[in-house]
Amino acid sequence: MASVETFTFVCLAPKQEATHVDIQALTRDAVRAHAFGLLREHASAETIEVWREDAIVAAIDRDGVRTWPPVLDPSRTTMAADEARQDQSS
Repeated sequence: MASVETFTFVCLAPKQEATHVDIQALTRDAVRAHAFGLLREHASAETIEVWREDAIVAAIDRDGVRTWPPVLDPSRTTMAADEARQDQSS
């Protein structure tokens, strides 16, 4: 069984500004999948830096990973909220 380690995921915007930080206890095999999940959740992130203690262990670029669910209104974070707002205005 793979050992669990603590990783820090830093979502970086295009100008290398940290927009979100996530700390997770994962196996090394799960790190990339979690980083891709963060890219899908955080539209402002261009790169995810993965840290273990005081060293970067990976830098994962967006490279076409799309946000899900799609953000219809940039001021909203979920498609359900957008659909509710559209229903109210109809």
